[in-house]
Amino acid sequence: MTFTTDLVSTVQSRLADLGYYRLRVDGQEGPGTRNAMIDFKEAHGLRAREFPGPITLEALFSAKAKPAPAPVAVGNDPAWLTEASRLLGTREASGAANNPTIMGWARDLDQWYPGDDVPWCGLFVAHCMSAGAPN
Repeated sequence: MTFTTDLVSTVQSRLADLGYYRLRVDGQEGPGTRNAMIDFKEAHGLRAREFPGPITLEALFSAKAKPAPAPVAVGNDPAWLTEASRLLGTREASGAANNPTIMGWARDLDQWYPGDDVPWCGLFVAHCMSAGAPN
């Protein structure tokens, strides 16, 4: 399902305000937005699909919307490793395009990064460490 850039930006902004979305608000649908939407829905007892329907949008913009819990350790794993596990399967975009999630990590970390065709393993680790760091 494709949504307008304005709707995606508005949803990303609200998810960011609540702590579910940690990337730059850019109005582009991508894995970061989908993961944040699934996390929000799970936290609110909704069916965890990646797109927002009317029930989800109502819950998202309600005064009763719950903030995201801080990343926590799962079992004996530290929070940064939990974040890394959540992002398993992230891939660079094919061709000249760049994966907005990967590029968002660079922007959020204030790092120059030319594109996801350059190895991004260090960027991934830096993002996970930052996301798992206590505030």
